[in-house]
Amino acid sequence: MNSSGLLPAACALCALLAIGTGGWLRRSLGPRCASDPDTAQECLEHARSIERQGDAWGAARALGRGLARWPADVDLLLARATLLTSLDHRLGAYQDYSQVLRIEPGSIEALRGRARLRLRGLDCEGALEDLERAVRLAPHDRHSGELLQRARRQLTQQSG
Repeated sequence: MNSSGLLPAACALCALLAIGTGGWLRRSLGPRCASDPDTAQECLEHARSIERQGDAWGAARALGRGLARWPADVDLLLARATLLTSLDHRLGAYQDYSQVLRIEPGSIEALRGRARLRLRGLDCEGALEDLERAVRLAPHDRHSGELLQRARRQLTQQSG
């Protein structure tokens, strides 16, 4: 410490760097820094807490940071797709749902989510494909069946 009772700037900078990059030091200093989670699940929990505070865009950004570390995590992708849908960011949501389906082709949640986006964008034929697939994979899923009927009605209205 110098005469003013403060750490010299070089020491303060070293301490900040160590706290920001050293997981072992961060854990030894106390509670984990929520903005730098160690697992995809922690990232998801952090994003949900941000969303509960009313900052949906902040939650989407936190999920994006998590996806930069865990790009194939289906839970992070689905959470961000749902958030982006609620924020009317259709292209981003569509891309996330499609990415989930590349990783997990049988994801009912991704098929339904992408179908809803397709219905909103008046792509009823694409929505029908997604929903028919969802119903084949989970024939007892009431939500997929209801969406499929809605897509068929919408397609009939567009055709007629």
